[in-house]
Amino acid sequence: MAKITFYIPDQSAAKYDLSDEAEVTIGRAPDCDIILDHSSVSGHHASIRRIGAGLHVLVDNSSTNGIFLEGEQVSEAPLGNGASFTIGSVPADYEGDEAGAAAPEPAPSAAPEQAADAAAASSGSSGIVGGYGSIKAPIAETSTRPAGFKDMSPVEKVEKKDVLGQVAMILGGVAFLAAIALVLLTVMMNIA
Repeated sequence: MAKITFYIPDQSAAKYDLSDEAEVTIGRAPDCDIILDHSSVSGHHASIRRIGAGLHVLVDNSSTNGIFLEGEQVSEAPLGNGASFTIGSVPADYEGDEAGAAAPEPAPSAAPEQAADAAAASSGSSGIVGGYGSIKAPIAETSTRPAGFKDMSPVEKVEKKDVLGQVAMILGGVAFLAAIALVLLTVMMNIA
């Protein structure tokens, strides 16, 4: 059975069984399943949802001080056996049961080498971000197109215009308008 231990400052550690509840609410409000009496904890700060046999997800319920899993702020993250997190500034440890002792693996579509590279590129984080096994990949510096590549985008590529040519066109337009004005002025003076 999965358990959570909270270490509220100036109080003894409090251990809670998650049992088979689909969702356990955590906060300072009296209607929460786990009540944490600490100023850094919001009324309905977080939830822990069961997503399978022994698998749980920690969810921030738009709290003021957030939740941090292994030192990184998250809004939703799967919990693995031995995970450390904080609710506000209250530290906690998660102990998974036998069926769900490990955190969910990265998405099966990602090759193991890509998952390792992405995890290394994300500056020491576990590689699991936001969703259940999504990989944070670095932004590509360059792009190479395969031979025979055709751009099928319906949006036309904007090309830079020649600035000197644009200036010449504008000056030509102004000169043309000045010539017309001069012809009109001459005609009007001949009539008068």
